[in-house]
Amino acid sequence: MKRTAIKKRPLSDTVIANLEPEIKEYNEVDSKGLYLFVKPTGAKSWKMRYKDNKGKWRWHGLGAYPAVTGAMARKLVQEKFAELAHGLEELTATPAPPATQTFKSVALEWYNEPAIQKLDDGTKLKYLSLLEKHIFPTMGKKAINEISRQTWLSFFKKLQETPNPQTGKPIIETANRALQVCSRIYRFALTQELAGVQFNPLEHLHERMIKHKPTQLAHASEQDLQKLLLDIQTIPSEITRLGIQLLSHLFLRPNEVLDGKWAEIDFDKGIWEIPAHRMKKRRPHVVPLSKQVTALLQQLHSLTGYDTYLFPSRAKNRKNAHQRFRMALHRIGYHDTQTLHGFRHIASTKLNNHTDKNGMKFDGRVIEFALAHKVQGIAGVYNKAEYLHDRKIINQWYSDFLDSLIQTNDD
Repeated sequence: MKRTAIKKRPLSDTVIANLEPEIKEYNEVDSKGLYLFVKPTGAKSWKMRYKDNKGKWRWHGLGAYPAVTGAMARKLVQEKFAELAHGLEELTATPAPPATQTFKSVALEWYNEPAIQKLDDGTKLKYLSLLEKHIFPTMGKKAINEISRQTWLSFFKKLQETPNPQTGKPIIETANRALQVCSRIYRFALTQELAGVQFNPLEHLHERMIKHKPTQLAHASEQDLQKLLLDIQTIPSEITRLGIQLLSHLFLRPNEVLDGKWAEIDFDKGIWEIPAHRMKKRRPHVVPLSKQVTALLQQLHSLTGYDTYLFPSRAKNRKNAHQRFRMALHRIGYHDTQTLHGFRHIASTKLNNHTDKNGMKFDGRVIEFALAHKVQGIAGVYNKAEYLHDRKIINQWYSDFLDSLIQTNDD
C-alpha cells in the first residue's frame, strides 16, 4: 500500500507489512518518538528520535522489521525514554532480539520476501488475512522450531470446525488454504536456515484433513433464464443493473468484470484486455466485445467514466465491493437460485449443448478459451488472443441469444 493511504497510528501489522518502497528512503511516524524507515529495496527498520543532554535531536536504531515487530519497537522506545529520564547521557545499543524466533516473525519475513511482494495485491492480502485472522492469534507467539506436528494437526482440525459467521458452515476450505500457506512458511525457513527449523511438520498433513467437497454454484436453468433476464431489468440502481447484465453476457468470473478498469477496454478495437494479475490462471485474456456488451459499457461509461474502475467503491477491500451485486440478486428473488458466478455455468452449458440447424456445434476448445479455462494439450506459449475470431462469433451469438429471450417476451 502507498504511505498516503495510512489512516491510523500506531501502525497496524497489516500496514507495516504492506507499505510499498519508494525511489528514496522515507520514514513514517508510528507513535511518540518512534519511526518506521522504509528503504527503496523494501527493507524496513525502526528508529527512535530523541534529544540528547545538549538538546540536539538524534536518531537511535531499534532493529529491523519483522524481527522487531511494531509492539516490540513500542516497548523498546518506552524503555529508552525511561533511560534518558533517569539521566543517561547516551543511549546504549539495542540488543538484537532473536531474529525469526516465533512463527509470526518467520511468517512476516516470508511475507516480505520479493517473491511474495511481487504478487498482486489481492493475493498478498489473502495470505496476510489468513495469517492474521486464523493463525497468529493462537500460533503466532510460539517458537517455530518447537511446534510439533501433533500440535499443528489438532489446531487445524479445530480450525476446520470453526463456523463461518455468515453461513454457519465450517470453514473447511479456508483452513486447508491456511495449512498450505503455513507449509510454505516452513519451507522458507528450511531454505533460509532460520530459527533452527530442521523439518516441516506440516508436510503431508493435508492427508489427515477433511477434504472440501466442491459444489456447483447456483444458477438458473435455461427454462428460467428468460424470467431471470427480465427480473434483472427491474434492478433500480442503474450501475448495479449494468454490472449484472455484463456478467450475464460476458461469462467471465465476477471479479474479472466487477474489478475491471476503463484502461483495459478499447472501444475502437472492440476488445477488453484483462491483465494476467487479474485472471485466476495468471494469464492475460482478451475478450471480444459483442454489440450488446459494447452498448452496456458505453452506458456505464457515461455514469462511471470519471473513475479508474468500471464500478467505483468506497470499500477498502474490492471483494466487499461485490456485495451490492449479490444483494441485488437476492432482492429480486434469487437468494438460493442464482449467484454472480452462476452466469458462467449458464453460458458454458448453453454453448456446449448448442447445435445449429446444420447439426454443427461450437468448437469445445474455443469455448474453453472463451471461459479462460486452462486447455489441456495446448503446446507452446500461451496466446492471449487465441481463437479471437471464433470467440468473437461465439460472444456475439450468445448476446444475440440472450436478447432473443427478452425480445420474444416483448412480442
